[in-house]
Amino acid sequence: MLAMVLAFGMVVIGCPSDPDYDSALNGTWIDSYGSELRLNNGNFTAFESGIPYARGTYTTSGNTVTITITHVHGVLFEGMLDSRWYTRAELQASVIGTFLGADEIGLLFAPMTSTYSLSGNILILDGQAYTRQ
Repeated sequence: MLAMVLAFGMVVIGCPSDPDYDSALNGTWIDSYGSELRLNNGNFTAFESGIPYARGTYTTSGNTVTITITHVHGVLFEGMLDSRWYTRAELQASVIGTFLGADEIGLLFAPMTSTYSLSGNILILDGQAYTRQ
């Protein structure tokens, strides 16, 4: 009986599968402008001049990476919002939602697909070089 329950649970819940991200991308990457990407097992946070502005998830397939922003930081809106992370719904409901329509906010959170290559400590993401720190 226990074996049947375990077998059923594995079918319903699923077995662990291979990750859909390239673990070789894990780390902190900085470009020549000071933009920073921190990639960790399918999650990312983006920084500009040390200030976080976006976070979310990424997946890879071949030499493409798809980045999906799940949160933006209030710092992007220069004092119009509190200094914290906002989901799409929270951003839509904020004062920013009165200036930006649902379509514009939707574009900010839409998945973005780019090409990438990795050679040692150099990541090329859509032609922009990042160095592993």
